[in-house]
Amino acid sequence: MRIHTIMAISLLLAANSSRALPWMEDDLNAAIARAKTEHKPIFVDAWAPWCHACLSMTEFVFSDKSIEWHAGKYVWLAVNTEKPAAAAFLARFEMKGWPTYFVLDEKGALIDRVMGTMALADVQALLLRHEGGAASPNDTVLQEAIVLAAKGDHKTAAARAKTVVDAAPKNWSRRAEAVDFLVNELAASDDVTGCAEVAQRELHALGNGGPAFDVAATLIDCVQDKPRTDLGLARLLEILNDPKTPLSADDRSDGWNTVAETRGRFGDKEGARLAQETRRALLEKAAKGAPDAKGRVVFEAHLVDTYIALAEAGRALPMLALSEKDFPDDYNHPARLSRVLMEVGKKDAALEAIDRAIKLCYGPRLLRLYTAKADVQKARGDAAGEKAALEAALAAHAALSAEHRAMAQKPANKLKQRLATLGQNVEKQIK
Repeated sequence: MRIHTIMAISLLLAANSSRALPWMEDDLNAAIARAKTEHKPIFVDAWAPWCHACLSMTEFVFSDKSIEWHAGKYVWLAVNTEKPAAAAFLARFEMKGWPTYFVLDEKGALIDRVMGTMALADVQALLLRHEGGAASPNDTVLQEAIVLAAKGDHKTAAARAKTVVDAAPKNWSRRAEAVDFLVNELAASDDVTGCAEVAQRELHALGNGGPAFDVAATLIDCVQDKPRTDLGLARLLEILNDPKTPLSADDRSDGWNTVAETRGRFGDKEGARLAQETRRALLEKAAKGAPDAKGRVVFEAHLVDTYIALAEAGRALPMLALSEKDFPDDYNHPARLSRVLMEVGKKDAALEAIDRAIKLCYGPRLLRLYTAKADVQKARGDAAGEKAALEAALAAHAALSAEHRAMAQKPANKLKQRLATLGQNVEKQIK
């Protein structure tokens, strides 16, 4: 499924209480110690409070009672990658997207990794694969490729994956997964030609599941010309319009957003609007049908995006007010509220909302919120306030752990450039 690359502690505890599994929290070393004692592999859910796809998996997949059958087979570790306690985990395993799921052996060595969301059946298959029994030769090669990718060796990982995709029989149970992995590794290797060739070849050979969804979307990402983009877009629409496709509402929303953005890129404004309207209807239905408030807020981030895309930002205000009331310790709701208030021209209220969010926030996400505050101050014409927000962001970055500083280094560099430019502009105005 699609991966999210870049709400609070109370929500973490509430979310984990809804899960059907005995999760430990954040402490990798404690999980390894237990795994050694119990001679079990470790299943890691690496997530972040701002990641709606992570919350979707928590609320609608890992809470499923059918997963309880696996509870005694693993040591279960949920790592909130924004918290200081995640430093030991992040020192060993790089996060390249959210959510990411890791399977480790009892000594903590990586044996499998899945980036992005999964359907319940995919989770079940992943868990069964590491509960004993000999792996097939094809499985072994794919696992080797996955470990290479996790270490950043995308070219070798792609080569290994291509070997198994070319050699494995068409009815191999993991073929669609392997093709999806191969296409993504070719993209990660900047092999646009290879990515496009494999994606085009496999577009109609993978059924209508998550891997086919990913391959179609990755083809759209890989290419710039309209003919090949149209091929990926047509296949993506086939998958999205099939009600039997095992995609979550959150993933379908991502798909419709890809449709809207792709149509807009080629000047089809009406088609983009229709895709966003479809997305809005899907998300509103999902939010209305959620079993509780935690399930409802899974769809909040995408609803805000969709309302803004349709120039209907004001429709988000009642939803965000309710969420902030229901989850007063979660920074996401006032942060999103600030964004919406900016869209409707209420700059002072937007400043108040982002300040509330910053007081609740922690970890690398603080840089994003301080950047939002700088944007609000700039819109208000307050250059001193903009400068103070940028400086606060850089101070927050300096106070992070080494692992978190590394995660947030690129946005920190952009903030430094913005601060320098702001200073130059102020000097010019004074002269």
